[in-house]
Amino acid sequence: MKAISIHQPWASWVVQGKKQYETRPRKTNIRGVVAIHAAKKKTALWLPEMPLGAIVGVVEIVDCFPVEMIRGQLSAEELSRGDFSDGRYAWRLENPRVLKHPLPLRGYQGFWNLEESLAQDIENCLRSW
Repeated sequence: MKAISIHQPWASWVVQGKKQYETRPRKTNIRGVVAIHAAKKKTALWLPEMPLGAIVGVVEIVDCFPVEMIRGQLSAEELSRGDFSDGRYAWRLENPRVLKHPLPLRGYQGFWNLEESLAQDIENCLRSW
């Protein structure tokens, strides 16, 4: 299973379904279920109840396109939760699921692979709901 680190509060918003697009300077060809890791670094919008340095859930990446193609169709709330400036890409996210308990783990930049046993633990936790 692939994973990606995202700063808080955006990581929590993704797995809670409050953020349906992740915007990045590069497009991605990755599709399917991806683990969402909340980066350890605190941001100005971070709240103490939001975990840091842990896998917080999973989401499915279903598409990717230039932000210019969708920007006019998005709500003000969605626009406020990403950088939809020209030249960036929007990754369409669906089927968000939050882990019952964050799984502490070191993150990395870009996409990275979870160890097989860890990916299985995440799947088992999600199935046990």
